[in-house]
Amino acid sequence: MRKLLITPFLLITAVMFAQKNESDSLLNALNKHPQEDTVRLKLLNNLAFAFSDVNPAKGLETAEQAIVLAKKLNAMQLLATAYLCKGENYISAGDNKTAVASFKEALAISEQRNFNQTLLNAYQRLGTAYFNMSEYGEAMKMQEKLLMQAKRINDSAAIAKAFVGMGLNYQFMSNLPEALKYQQMALTIFTKTNNTQGIADVFTNMGIIYLNLENFDKALEYHKKSLQLNEQTGNKKAMVNTLGNIATAYDNLEDSANAIANYTKALEISKQINYEFGIASNMGNIGIFHYYHSNYKLAMDIIRESVPMYKKLNDKSNLSLMYNIMAVCILEAPDKDLLHAGINPGHRFDSAIKFNETALNMAKSINALRRQWFALETMKEIYIKQNNYKKALDFYEQAVVLNDSILNNSNTKKITRLEMQYEFSKTQDSIKAVNEKNQALAKAEIQKQHVVKNAIMAGSVFLILAGIGTFIFYKHNRDIKVQKNEAELQAMVTDTEMKALRAQMNPHFIFNSLNSIADYIDKNQTQAASDFASKFARLMRMVLENSEQKEIPLDEDLKALELYMQLERFRLNNKFDYKIIVDDTIDKENTLIPPLILQPFVENSIWHGIAHKEGEGKILVHVQQQNNMLNCIVEDNGIGMQPNENTKKRKSLGMRITRERIEVINKQKNTNASVTVAGKGSGVRAEIRLPLELSF
Repeated sequence: MRKLLITPFLLITAVMFAQKNESDSLLNALNKHPQEDTVRLKLLNNLAFAFSDVNPAKGLETAEQAIVLAKKLNAMQLLATAYLCKGENYISAGDNKTAVASFKEALAISEQRNFNQTLLNAYQRLGTAYFNMSEYGEAMKMQEKLLMQAKRINDSAAIAKAFVGMGLNYQFMSNLPEALKYQQMALTIFTKTNNTQGIADVFTNMGIIYLNLENFDKALEYHKKSLQLNEQTGNKKAMVNTLGNIATAYDNLEDSANAIANYTKALEISKQINYEFGIASNMGNIGIFHYYHSNYKLAMDIIRESVPMYKKLNDKSNLSLMYNIMAVCILEAPDKDLLHAGINPGHRFDSAIKFNETALNMAKSINALRRQWFALETMKEIYIKQNNYKKALDFYEQAVVLNDSILNNSNTKKITRLEMQYEFSKTQDSIKAVNEKNQALAKAEIQKQHVVKNAIMAGSVFLILAGIGTFIFYKHNRDIKVQKNEAELQAMVTDTEMKALRAQMNPHFIFNSLNSIADYIDKNQTQAASDFASKFARLMRMVLENSEQKEIPLDEDLKALELYMQLERFRLNNKFDYKIIVDDTIDKENTLIPPLILQPFVENSIWHGIAHKEGEGKILVHVQQQNNMLNCIVEDNGIGMQPNENTKKRKSLGMRITRERIEVINKQKNTNASVTVAGKGSGVRAEIRLPLELSF
């Protein structure tokens, strides 16, 4: 699983004209109209806007001509448009700071003269320029002003653009639920107005959200939809961004061939249209790709080439990432590759820290939480390699706290519920539209029949329409009930999965493990600290990776369970022994079970049975196959079932969550999975029966 990859973004370009005309045809029209009037001025503005995609230098020259002519004609609205065109070309040239000055000129004229359309465009483009410079607070202010102005004049297209911009700002400030909410609001408007480009852009942004959530299959689905629409509209900038995101998803799915092919294609198109952000972004991605494939020499060369581009773009977010990746390359590269990069291998750690501190400080300056987390994780790795475990632990704890604020269970649940609400409301809108159509048809039919004087005919029509109305009403209510039941079941699945994720590794275990590492360090037991930290890191990685899957191979789950027992045994000074037995009839590699479903029972055996027992404890985990069921047994020789109230509550927590998970399994698969826990002389026996699932 990749942890460091750029996700190129796309913010919808303001529609200042009906469409972007071809620069050649506009140039011909301009040459045929030498008179200095508003016709020529409009041609200059259109031409300057068209050049922004293909030749920003020529676009700036043309925009300046438009400004001079507009001032001469005292055509103030067209003057504001000329400044917008000038700013657009500065953005394409990578000079966002100067673009802001041009957009502010357009804003001042539009506010003074109350030019609604250019005012909307000025707010939107200012938001884009600030966003490109990672100044998310200023960008959000502009998007909020855009939204207020758009609502004031009831411009639905501008309202949707404001939602897109606000969603992107929330995304880069790591508030993913709000980001998804605003993109969904924009998508609703674009869908109703049949805005193909708007839909494509929102699909791109939603794909990026799922890249950040590491849901790469869903990200790929959205980006492929976006690419198809962008190919239809011929929007090459959008194609570049989308191809880069598709490559990122493929790379995280470990499909290297498709990843490098899409990065390369995106880079080629960027160079064809002189799209500086696209060039920098895809070069950076290709550099990161080579880092992940251990081609450090090429990775460092490409990253160093992309850094000046990001500096020119003033893109602090991705510049922070480049410095971070450079630090990781320095940390891991062989000596010969460091010498090639002009770095003394003897100063490896100092150089890595210097680059990474730059990355961390830059990320902090723009409040980019995910970039900060990358840098903190890298600091931890650097100090582990230096055997400075105290500092490594400090950076690890900072990273854990920060990561919790970025992707906690609450955020994941919010996003899941937003998805469900959006899909449910979309279906409801469709039902409502069909129902309204049917009611309108029925009303028209009634009015038609009023012309007919025959009482019998009128009565018959009334009965027929009443029947239709009853059927529609019944069907409408039935559909709502079915969808509500499905939504409730999905919510139940989600809630149970979230509870299971929280239960898979008790926070007390994590906290106590960190304290154990710190204790070993304080006692100067560096080897013990290193061994414990290594196993703890492996377990955390396995838990996080497995938590994304509904089912994993039995072999992998038992490895994680054994690692957990080793750590707990270590912490309890070898107070217990354990044995894991799997019947020979079971194919461990191809038998699937929910991840860490046995762990809460082992945890109870250790801490509520063996920890309070005098003498050595024993835990047996036995997995058997009985017909079409998998029978998993956890037994201990601890103090047994106790009447103490607190102990009861602690024991029931793991059982309750596991029972909820099994209840969901039973509903989804129509099986008879179950959990039973009972005392047995000295100790407790837990039996978890699951449906036998194979991976083939």
